[in-house]
Amino acid sequence: MELSDKELHILDVYESEEYYRASVKPVLEDGSEVEADVYVWKEEFSHALGSEPWSYDEWRSKHLVQFAEQCLKDELLQNA
Repeated sequence: MELSDKELHILDVYESEEYYRASVKPVLEDGSEVEADVYVWKEEFSHALGSEPWSYDEWRSKHLVQFAEQCLKDELLQNA
């Protein structure tokens, strides 16, 4: 999926200073590689990590509304 610079900026703001964005080339099941960006947790914030694995369902129930509101806010500011 290709994201625009604006969309990447929204993600950068949402992920905040706790993460940095890194470019990677994962290898797919068929052996091909793709370019992708990932957000990596900064070591200096490791004390804030929980012991449970990350869950999309949990993120969706707890954080999706905040993420959508941030996207809308950024969109409104861009068009003001």
